[in-house]
Amino acid sequence: MIFGCGQDNEGLFNKNGSGMIGLACGSVSLISQMSSSVDGEFSYCLGQAFSRLNSSSKMSFGSEAVVPGVMVVSNPLLLQDRKSFYYLRLEAMSVGRKRLQYNGSLSSSFAPAEGNIIVDSGTTLTLLPEDFYNKLELAVSKAIWLRRASDPRCFLSLCYRTKSGAIKAPLITAHFAGANVKLTAVNTFLRLSMDVVCFAFRPINQSVAVFGNMAQTNLLIGYDLKKDTVSFKPTDCTKNEFGVIA
Repeated sequence: MIFGCGQDNEGLFNKNGSGMIGLACGSVSLISQMSSSVDGEFSYCLGQAFSRLNSSSKMSFGSEAVVPGVMVVSNPLLLQDRKSFYYLRLEAMSVGRKRLQYNGSLSSSFAPAEGNIIVDSGTTLTLLPEDFYNKLELAVSKAIWLRRASDPRCFLSLCYRTKSGAIKAPLITAHFAGANVKLTAVNTFLRLSMDVVCFAFRPINQSVAVFGNMAQTNLLIGYDLKKDTVSFKPTDCTKNEFGVIA
């Protein structure tokens, strides 16, 4: 198994990080190198990265990575020559009962024809094409009755002033082909200061949309690379024995 040092590292790193591992399906990723011993299966459950709870996230491999239970939804993974990313087909997003049809596409030569969004545990925010993001932001803003605020870092556009522990945000549902994944305030809003929270989605101009790791918080997510499926289950990832979130 190959481990090494990066020569050109970019992104947000701090003293608490021990390093990075590759979970994609490229030939040098940890998963690809372990594939024969884990039978192409792995899962993770991401705790709240920016919470004061200081909770850790968990990973499982092989037979321990099966995502069981009646609340599990599964989605086909769309892979192109198994070179790198995991692609899904996003059909729409709903804010409460308001459904917004998604027509985004990927122009990358590495993307499968049906795939239009990458599911990525290494990207914090969810990134969406600007025209669709604008519709989503408008729908979210109409459902929240709080005073607007500015992002202290001038990075996110939809922010609110609130000192309470959790913002009362509308339920957002990501309608993938084969699975509807429900996103609560934990998945969709990020506290940037004591009194400011911001929508953890961001518009992009390029063609690669990303379902980021904040959207994956408190979901037990299992990958089966033999069946080419990814499964989602609402889960309290702070517990040693995973508890289902109703």
